[in-house]
Amino acid sequence: MILAKVSARVEDPLALLSMQTPALDWRKASFCQNGECIEVAAAQNGTVIMRNYTHTQPDSAHIYIYSTTEEFRSFLRGAKAGEFDDLAR
Repeated sequence: MILAKVSARVEDPLALLSMQTPALDWRKASFCQNGECIEVAAAQNGTVIMRNYTHTQPDSAHIYIYSTTEEFRSFLRGAKAGEFDDLAR
């Protein structure tokens, strides 16, 4: 039984990470409305994780994007400079 649980968790994109680190502190923008948001968390190893989040989704339905701190920093710089504004129209 325990082996079945562990092997089932390995299919989860965060399984290995969650086995090695404490729970992630997920954050979302204060501008998030209607419960449809992008959340971010930082792992102890420096990986920044983004996920889509809708209150009605089960945890297994989230899509995760993993990036280094530098990759995430570059993305934020572009977002702050308005490089993605056309995608929100």
